[in-house]
Amino acid sequence: MASGRLSGRHAHSVHGATNFASSFVGRKPAPLDVPTPTLSSGKKIFFVRHGEGEHNVASASGNQAAYLIADAQLSSKGVEQSMKLMQHPAFCSASGHMCVPELLVVSPLRRTMLTAILGFNSDTPIILRPDMQENGLTPADCAQPDLGIEMLRKQGRTSLCDMYESLPEDWHIKGSLWKRSVSQRFATILEWLETRPEQSIVVVGHHDFFRCTLNESFENAEVRQYTLDGGILRDMHGKDVMSKTRISLAGLLMSGIRSPTSSGSRSPMNSGSLSLSHSVERNLNNMSATGVRSSKSMVRVMTTPGRLDMLSKTSAP
Repeated sequence: MASGRLSGRHAHSVHGATNFASSFVGRKPAPLDVPTPTLSSGKKIFFVRHGEGEHNVASASGNQAAYLIADAQLSSKGVEQSMKLMQHPAFCSASGHMCVPELLVVSPLRRTMLTAILGFNSDTPIILRPDMQENGLTPADCAQPDLGIEMLRKQGRTSLCDMYESLPEDWHIKGSLWKRSVSQRFATILEWLETRPEQSIVVVGHHDFFRCTLNESFENAEVRQYTLDGGILRDMHGKDVMSKTRISLAGLLMSGIRSPTSSGSRSPMNSGSLSLSHSVERNLNNMSATGVRSSKSMVRVMTTPGRLDMLSKTSAP
């Protein structure tokens, strides 16, 4: 993705991005018996909120334009917070040994990427997931790829630049269904994490994304450890934090969230839902009829349930 072409694509990409968000809404769950995990089993998942951002500083001071800052960057305090992340008690075991993450999974906004770069070893692989972007639609919560690539170049992360530029061209255009798709997006992410070979994974994300999915309010640079096993995410006390949005290993939402493809208040679980492939076909036909150019990479993502390979690229330093 060449940064010079981004602004010209924005206008005609909105419909395609809306279809991307809608692909997470109303999925029909796959029946699966999930064994009850124990705290001694499963993967260690460390959820980390980014360090303090410029918009956080502006908002705290009462600046009404705080969330008009495009793809808000870390503040100087946020930089310091990020550099101290590995000192957080969550990464120290009871025996005093440090738990070194094997993988960083990161939202591709500037503040989350810089938090990951500054906070963890430079040789730790990074995977960017656009479906982890913040829920908001304000400029501060929306990526600006030209600013993102500039920041990565300043950090000297060449391979991360290449990965960032290879993301689907419309990844940063959220569309009107973005907020309501948060639970579905999170379920898909958990399913994907379950398939990864790594046993210790850091997920660097955003306040509202975590609040809506983990039911917790994270402070800047806060770290919380969870255990993921058999499709169940548990906190350090063994509590199933996804009790209201049970997922299967197929990564499909199994709660009764209203679907735009169903009528009235019926759940997508029992009526009115289109299969993912049918939904994609319908969306593509609509896009063709309205003259909107579709992204082939986005189509491949949506037509492969449970996989987001085209949205997830691994980066070595």
